[in-house]
Amino acid sequence: MQGYREVDAQIRVVNNEKRPRRFKIKSDLLGPDGSLVGTVISSMTIKGYDTVTVNEQIQVENPVFWSDTNPALYEIHSFLLNRKRVVDNITNTFGIRDISFSPDSGFILNNKKVWLKGVCIHHDGGALGSAVPDATWEYRLKAFKELGVNALRLAHNPHAPEVLEMCDRMGFFVIDEMYDKWEFRWSGESKYEDFNKTCEEDLAYFIERDKNHPCVIAWSVGNETYHQLRDPAEGSAIYRKLADVVYSVDTTRDVTCGLHPGGSGSDTIVLHPG
Repeated sequence: MQGYREVDAQIRVVNNEKRPRRFKIKSDLLGPDGSLVGTVISSMTIKGYDTVTVNEQIQVENPVFWSDTNPALYEIHSFLLNRKRVVDNITNTFGIRDISFSPDSGFILNNKKVWLKGVCIHHDGGALGSAVPDATWEYRLKAFKELGVNALRLAHNPHAPEVLEMCDRMGFFVIDEMYDKWEFRWSGESKYEDFNKTCEEDLAYFIERDKNHPCVIAWSVGNETYHQLRDPAEGSAIYRKLADVVYSVDTTRDVTCGLHPGGSGSDTIVLHPG
């Protein structure tokens, strides 16, 4: 695990004015200890009311790898400049790590096999509802750590960004889940026809939001889906469609899905390799 890694940063810049504007982007990369690792400066001219995506690369020598036992985090600070004046800025936190899944070895982190000891947690805080104070989440995650838990399945809807940030800092592996069911409701009596109208756009936004979190090791696009019982062919098509949406945004992680208990081949997790 010696040598270097290259950090690829994509920054979208929007020109909200009618006339063309010329900008510079200065990005500073800070290591886990706060020291400056590298700087890159990009220039561009953007037409009126247009959007440009800037791709930047920063080489990191002898990186500190993120893990559950050493959750080392990097920060990249990007500044948008117009005539040497900072007109906007953004900070992104991320980790550097190598992950893979193998039928023979299981989960591999930074070239080492790691056992996933996980639990499933919902986005709410029980009697507290869905607007859960950060202190409550921190208390819960610390309790999980004390129990020996190192992995979480965030079921079954998007969790608050603060939860993912805590998982980054505290060293949890996360299966990040988007949907509870698809078209068939819990009762299985009728179909939710609106699912197909918004699922692709919603999922793409979800992956875009969470993709920089090093804690996320896999995406889950469904929980207890009924289709293997009611309409297997349609279910397979939906799963493939959702997996393709994920890979259009992030090609670095695998996609999984939970099937509904009951019937042949149920109560299993299926994996769609990238």
